[in-house]
Amino acid sequence: MKSNFLRLSYFAIAAAGILTACNQENVSSDIANSGNVLSISVSQNDFSPVDAESRAVTDLTNRTTTFENGDKLGLYVVSNADGSYHYENVPFTYNGESWESESASTIYYYKNSDYIVYYPYIEDLQLTVGETGVSGAIKTVFESKSDFYTQNTADAYEAVDLMMAEVENPSDANVTFNLAHKFSMIEISVPVRKYITTKEYNGEKFEYNAPVKLEWTTPLKYGDNDVTPYAAGKGIYRFIVKPGESVAVNIDGYVQYEEEPFNFSNENASLTLTEGSFKHYKVTVEGISDQVTTRDLEVGDYYYSDGSIYPYGGQTGEHDLKNPMVEGCIGVIYEVTNGAPNTDWIHGSVLSLKNVSDESSAWDWDKVTIPDNIDGVWIDENYELIVSNNNGYYISNLNEAKNIDAIDGALKYESQCPSPANCSKWYLPSAGQLWQIVSDLGGYSTTSSDNIFTQVSGRRQYFEKINYSLTLVNGTQMVGNTRLWSCTLRNNGGTANAWTIEWAGDGDQFKMLSRLSYPEKS
Repeated sequence: MKSNFLRLSYFAIAAAGILTACNQENVSSDIANSGNVLSISVSQNDFSPVDAESRAVTDLTNRTTTFENGDKLGLYVVSNADGSYHYENVPFTYNGESWESESASTIYYYKNSDYIVYYPYIEDLQLTVGETGVSGAIKTVFESKSDFYTQNTADAYEAVDLMMAEVENPSDANVTFNLAHKFSMIEISVPVRKYITTKEYNGEKFEYNAPVKLEWTTPLKYGDNDVTPYAAGKGIYRFIVKPGESVAVNIDGYVQYEEEPFNFSNENASLTLTEGSFKHYKVTVEGISDQVTTRDLEVGDYYYSDGSIYPYGGQTGEHDLKNPMVEGCIGVIYEVTNGAPNTDWIHGSVLSLKNVSDESSAWDWDKVTIPDNIDGVWIDENYELIVSNNNGYYISNLNEAKNIDAIDGALKYESQCPSPANCSKWYLPSAGQLWQIVSDLGGYSTTSSDNIFTQVSGRRQYFEKINYSLTLVNGTQMVGNTRLWSCTLRNNGGTANAWTIEWAGDGDQFKMLSRLSYPEKS
């Protein structure tokens, strides 16, 4: 679930004890007829504000829960006759358009039964069902999570944002669920430096904000627990609370945009929220206004885990800043406009702060065969084709490519450094995208007459410029003999090679060349 850069009423069943599951492959007499295969559709409600103030700020950022490919929810179907399960915790996965069952057997519609779905899915969910039924038992599991108060990332926040819906004895096999938030939410907004581009992307100007660091002088408390809210972007911080419980909210701390802290002390309050509601607190900081500055994205700007962008660029514009914030930075923008072609991510591309495509995670030809007919995967020694090839996202996500060590390493980097909701996940660059890092971020100007496939001395300044961008935010510098792998292939005399850029002589020389899989197999 996600709530595009550079791209989330119940019915009490009178049953007690731990319900046991019947075999999902058994077809009972409760099935209306053998042709009635269950089909589900899902809509969702948003959190509702508890006062007029909250309602007035709903445009700060999107609170609507939306789903993305791969999201899972769980389904229970409970017999009205004896409270037994027809289906227990069956996962349904969202494919971008609809929800599909992952069960190996067909999921049928049962009459005289109640249908309950919940999100997010827990594979090994164990329920102790009492008077509040299956819905109440699911809610109890989420309330008792040991990491309930650890909500400082998008995944951690979404893991406790329980949504459920129940349909009592639906009349046919097409069941519609309207998911509702079962907990409550507190939201705190702090002012941020806002920007809008002059350029339009798909007919719209792009809005972004600079990163901000929030620190609490008096810790945010939830019961006896300190809470670190989830930074949802645009200066919005959120955390989930249990409805009906008194929550002490002490808004006392400071925000930091570069080096100077701005103190605030707005409110100390205790409140109790109802299920599905939220309370918004707006922090004001003297010296930071709501004015929006016009500034286009630039190569060299820094990208952050909450989707914010530090306007560093080439330090040539009047609105550029000079001291990029290290905390939360996940990469440096190395090109603008192109993004990931044929996707929703159209504003630009980001170089990670760590090279995961080194010599220990290269191509392994024994694992995979890439078809010859996939456009843009195979490119021979051709300058124009190389520099125009920017489909790394597409190639990295081909089913045929995901087992390759170099691509797998890039995809798995997502678990170490999660990408924001408004951008793609990490991937291995194509040959053209590698060259853009050198030419755009490094500042190396090339033409078709240059031989980018030959090592030439006197190129250290480009190497150092890239390293300087990484150094400012504590990224990993490249050293001499660094090899950067791409996901673009070359048929080298009947042998499949991958294109790389290799720096030699402590960065004084570099070239693009094709390499066999490395390390060699013993």
